[in-house]
Amino acid sequence: MVVVTTQHIENVETLDSKQNVQLQAQLKREGPELWRSIEEREEAKQQKEKTPKKKKKQVKGKKKKKKAHGTDDVGEDAESDQGSEGAGEQLAPTAASAAPAARMQTRHMGAKHVPVQVVHAVVTPDPRNYRDAMRDARANKWKEAIKVEFEALESNNTWEVVARSRNSKLLHTKWVFKTKTHADGTVERYKGRLVVCGNEQEYGIDYIVTFSAVLDLTTGKLISVMAHVWEVPARHGDVPSAYVKADKEEGLEIYLYIPDGMEISDKLLALLGVKHKGQLALRLIKSLYGLKQAGRLWNRLLHKILVKLGFCQCYTDGCLYYKRDAGGVTLVGAYVDDLLVTGTSNARVDAFFEDMAVLGSRTWESSRSSWASGSSTTRTRDGCSSSAK
Repeated sequence: MVVVTTQHIENVETLDSKQNVQLQAQLKREGPELWRSIEEREEAKQQKEKTPKKKKKQVKGKKKKKKAHGTDDVGEDAESDQGSEGAGEQLAPTAASAAPAARMQTRHMGAKHVPVQVVHAVVTPDPRNYRDAMRDARANKWKEAIKVEFEALESNNTWEVVARSRNSKLLHTKWVFKTKTHADGTVERYKGRLVVCGNEQEYGIDYIVTFSAVLDLTTGKLISVMAHVWEVPARHGDVPSAYVKADKEEGLEIYLYIPDGMEISDKLLALLGVKHKGQLALRLIKSLYGLKQAGRLWNRLLHKILVKLGFCQCYTDGCLYYKRDAGGVTLVGAYVDDLLVTGTSNARVDAFFEDMAVLGSRTWESSRSSWASGSSTTRTRDGCSSSAK
């Protein structure tokens, strides 16, 4: 667990004089008691700075007087010193009592500086691997997330359990854990994803061609413009678990070590003729996260489906597909597993996502369409605007 604490600092210049004046006025309205304490501390500081100067002048004057008359004014000096020190002792408690105990005292603090409240934030990082997850205070949550991931992969027929051969090359896997939160910071769900250690792959043995097709930003703007012309809002669709839906390459055999947390029944061990799961391996039937060729395999599957639905691939941008018939035109832009769709009518867009239901696609429709990593398009009455983070 990591604890992040930000302390109260009052002497940091972050605003110009005009902005500070505005903040002073707001502070006077909303926090009169706090503003009064700041003024009292400023007055106490000014009085404390003036007092030593008077003392020095008084001492010098008395020294000159002593030289001129030759008299001993030690008693008077002592009384004046005691008086000045007493004034200082009276001012110190006033400044201390004016300032709240929880506030940090800083130098050069004036009335133009607006104090910042103390903020304490506790951040619990996500586990870095399976071992950390099992030692984490939320271990039960991570176990449930691992179970859900295994069920999804097995129902997708991602692999088959086989007896490990001596000459086969095996790749390791790792768990990636993530706490999904809502906009207000509350926990939505705990997610675990099993990925292959692609850094262990060898060219020609585990993969051949690698790439991940993404839509050009200019093409994405073109789709947004056509949506405005046709008066049909562009809809954003997402294909969940897209990479594991594609079949692996023909002619390449990829084997994995048994992942952490995977349970093997005694019945399966006896069926495969082994004594423990260390003698087993997973032979991939479909693609899996982490493989170097996973992006290309998904793009190949998406292209096959769109062509089957009657779409044509654009020559200038391979991630743009269009379908034209007597009923109108439909445009589809693919950014990995994110789809940006518009057409000459809402019915054509609805029909497209109904056809894509075979992949379990999810759709969102709003005035603001986020279709790429950090990119979004906002549609207004006068037109549309694009922004990128």
